[in-house]
Amino acid sequence: MLPRMALPDAWLPDDDPTLDDASDVLEPSAPKSRSQKKRDAAALGDIGLRLVGMHEAELAALPLDEELRREIQVCRSLTKNARSRQLRLIAKLLREGDAAPLAAALERSSHASREHVAAEREVELWRRRLLEEGDDALTRFIALHPGADRGELRNLVRRAVGASSEITRTRARRELLRAIRTLHPSIPAER
Repeated sequence: MLPRMALPDAWLPDDDPTLDDASDVLEPSAPKSRSQKKRDAAALGDIGLRLVGMHEAELAALPLDEELRREIQVCRSLTKNARSRQLRLIAKLLREGDAAPLAAALERSSHASREHVAAEREVELWRRRLLEEGDDALTRFIALHPGADRGELRNLVRRAVGASSEITRTRARRELLRAIRTLHPSIPAER
């Protein structure tokens, strides 16, 4: 890269007080392109759509101002064209405010949600293995989770597989799932 050369004073306008050094002349700030503005607007629209689809408890945890919360509530009750207009209003409110903290909070929330879904799948996979493979899967599960009660898990598996009524089998499968959740590090036991 070539060294930067200073401009002679004759090149700088004398009567403009906004220019205090040559950097403004050399590197003018580039305005956003139309495409970038459209991408930004679409991203804010997507954030607004996600906000409308969230549950109240999730919304309560986000840093939203009261006007935006109120407009999200209104949008939930609308249909078709009115909903589209309301979503545009929500995007406008996001554009006027600072959407960066909200986008970061949504990203953290979706990341935590993805982790939770992956952990739930793993728990469900272990339940299926225990039900299909029996004692072999139970031995592997106990090796991974030494604090597990082998007898309790074996009884739950037997009840889930060999119960005479469907209600008993379903209840035993649910109890087995709860027992596996209590042993999984990233999933709360009770939901």
